[in-house]
Amino acid sequence: MNFDAEGLTLDEIKNITPKYKHLILERICNDLESLKVLEDGYYFDVDLRDTSSEHMFKNYFNLIVKHERCIT
Repeated sequence: MNFDAEGLTLDEIKNITPKYKHLILERICNDLESLKVLEDGYYFDVDLRDTSSEHMFKNYFNLIVKHERCIT
């Protein structure tokens, strides 16, 4: 999934990122294949980053999804 933050202010990005966290968590936890991977003891490590520059990036958030997070 790509996220284009070009033209957004820092405040707008702060308001958007919680929605992305919820969307990503919902997609992982509602996908049967992903749930099987989580049940087997693996986890998903998701970063939302601005990679518009070749030399540096800005990390907006990191989301680690384990099986326990999906069943609560």
